Amino acid sequence: MRRRARHLPTLAGLLVSVLGLGCQMEGDSVASVRRPSVCTDPCAERLHDLCGQLLLYHATQGRLPKSLQELSATGDGSASELVCPESGLAYIYEPEGLRLTGQSGLLVVYDATPCHSGMRWGIFLDETGKGDAMARVVLLPGDVLKAAADGP
Repeated sequence: MRRRARHLPTLAGLLVSVLGLGCQMEGDSVASVRRPSVCTDPCAERLHDLCGQLLLYHATQGRLPKSLQELSATGDGSASELVCPESGLAYIYEPEGLRLTGQSGLLVVYDATPCHSGMRWGIFLDETGKGDAMARVVLLPGDVLKAAADGP
């Protein structure tokens, strides 16, 4: 009996440590759930597909389409792919692009509302010096467009 009693404080300490780690890990996972991931968010995945369509159009036409519906007309997309799966709202398209402070390139497509934990996804387009373009999907603070509209 004495052997068990002697190990009891060690087992109790180990149990408290494990429970403490479990709580800490749970808190971390809750925080990571709040920030959408470019790898798992359905909206980001949809915008990645749209990046490919925009780049293909740019490569074949030498310009961006006047509207996202032009992509549908070429058979590369459909109207259902042009809406955010979270909000159900159509993506905003800016063929001339918006320049945002702290970001290279131009914001050409973005969520109509910051429905991703107060943030919105967008596509930035960078034109290279060779007439080519690169596109990337970026998570933006929800109020970043207000700052862009206010101007410098």
